[in-house]
Amino acid sequence: MCGIAGIAAAPGPRPDAVARMVDALVHRGPDGHGVERIDAAAGVAVDLGHTRLAVLDTTAAAAQPMGDAAGNRLVYNGELYNHAALRNALIAEGERFTSSGDTEVVLRALGRWGERALDRFDGMFALAWWSAAERRVLLARDRLGLKPLYVAHGRDGAVVFASEVRAILATDLVSRAVDPDGLAAILWNGFSVAPRTLVAAVRSLRPGHATWVDPGRGEGASIGRERAYWSLPDGSGAPAEPVDVRDAFDAAVARRLCADVPLGAFLSGGLDSSAIVASMARAGADVRTFAIAFDDPAFDESGWAAAVAAHVGATHHEVRVTEDAFRRWLPDAVAAYDQPSFDGLNTYFVSRAAREAGLTVALSGLGADELFGGYPHFGAVPAIVRASRLAGALPSRARGWLRAAFDDRSRAQTLRGKLVDVIGAAPVGAVHAYQLANALFRRDAIERLTGRALSPDYCGLPDGVDADASGDVRDATSRLSLRLFLGERCLRDTDQMSMASSLEVRAPFTDHALVECALRVAAADRTAGSPNKRYESALFAARLPATITRRAKRGFVFPLARWLRDAFDPAADAALRDPALAESIGLDAEAVAAFRDAFVRGDAGVPWSRVWLLAQVMRWCDTHGVGAPEGSAVACA
Repeated sequence: MCGIAGIAAAPGPRPDAVARMVDALVHRGPDGHGVERIDAAAGVAVDLGHTRLAVLDTTAAAAQPMGDAAGNRLVYNGELYNHAALRNALIAEGERFTSSGDTEVVLRALGRWGERALDRFDGMFALAWWSAAERRVLLARDRLGLKPLYVAHGRDGAVVFASEVRAILATDLVSRAVDPDGLAAILWNGFSVAPRTLVAAVRSLRPGHATWVDPGRGEGASIGRERAYWSLPDGSGAPAEPVDVRDAFDAAVARRLCADVPLGAFLSGGLDSSAIVASMARAGADVRTFAIAFDDPAFDESGWAAAVAAHVGATHHEVRVTEDAFRRWLPDAVAAYDQPSFDGLNTYFVSRAAREAGLTVALSGLGADELFGGYPHFGAVPAIVRASRLAGALPSRARGWLRAAFDDRSRAQTLRGKLVDVIGAAPVGAVHAYQLANALFRRDAIERLTGRALSPDYCGLPDGVDADASGDVRDATSRLSLRLFLGERCLRDTDQMSMASSLEVRAPFTDHALVECALRVAAADRTAGSPNKRYESALFAARLPATITRRAKRGFVFPLARWLRDAFDPAADAALRDPALAESIGLDAEAVAAFRDAFVRGDAGVPWSRVWLLAQVMRWCDTHGVGAPEGSAVACA
């Protein structure tokens, strides 16, 4: 796992810009780094940079940027799980290799097959490939979006791209103005949604998409139109049987066991991670498991994890995280945010502990809840759709009475409080209902915080985010969960928090072949009983103790609510108390202070996650010199 960076444009007075990007990404790859300038034509150049976390072929032969005899160059972040099969196919077509890892396979596949090679890649990746024949750069991300890639237009006509937003900002070539729509989306969701980020000039390449960057011929570099080379399938075709799904899962786990460094698995004692370690054992792996323990029995699952480890014969490691350790590590966790998020702290702590215990690669159960209905919103979304239809049929006076009845300010950000928005927007479809169920801040709260009027149909998403048109609300909820909850929240948080400790996390449940197979199971069966995952439990009932498969669903959570309420982070509190900082990024200082005070009072409508997000947005902008553009108080469309 690595970090990639680059600039495409006419050469100018910025010889250190890519080097600064690489320095900003060093936590992603402490095992090596490289910078190379490609003179594409007279007056035009492409600079590529790379930081390396060596996992496959740890020798210098796999260093990047990597080139071939044709003049193509590659910087690549990820793991290609079918690299051995592709290597054989390329050798059969006449290619010769000088390294044993996957990077050279990616380079030669692109050189041989061009952009069509993306369809043959099985793995997680973000890449930038200079095509000597086309004299332009291909940027691409993996199908589900495990690895990030950001791109921006620089002030001097350059195009800048990197694995992290802060690496792009480190060039000083890009405007640092806040995107007001990006800010509203973060407040709604608790995270940004591609293609937007918090910075107006920086865009995220969407999962399963690719684009070309042309360095230009004196008129400035340009970014081509994004093309989707993969999207979630429509679920058509022969229905998948449980054995098909189980076989696809085992194949996904087996493909993720290749590494030339220590590899293990996170094990919470829940169904998802337990299924992974059981599959690892069936594949003949030397299973090493890693669990977090807490002093608070309400959160501690270490006993369950130890039982599963013993059941599969794993070598088990346990690390106890105390409140004191949490407070010691918290500043480093906050510094790990490449984009603000209300989530991710638990991932930072488990990743850091795993890395310090000797792991370089860890398998994770990410993705199972989205496929098999492991979240409460699988029940809430259909209920919201039904309620909104009923509300939409009422006379306007009755709807007004209902809104007033549910508008309890002390519970404004709870599901009860959100019913005000449900009634006001009624009737709503699956996308809007999903967003209402998962909204961090209510619509009126976002308007108070930003001083901007939201358009009536706004629900915190950019254009182009939708679900299938089958009318199956449960299936739509699963697809939206894969695109948003997993793709924009869990995977991004996992990437930034695990890479802060130079740990590579692999997620078998995100395997695109498994996803394609699972989506051919009727959603009513696949997500039955949510948040308890009956279908998944039945899949692995023969492999795991009944005490595991029959356990009620529990998320892997830390005691953050108590830890943060008992002694709120002083740096976060200082940010919330700074009116000048709030105003500098386009937030209303009085509204921010009101939310902070409500949290301190213990109001049920303001859980820790709301004020934590506000504090992290403000601190992130302050750290990176990001501020509100002039005239940003406009309607959000």
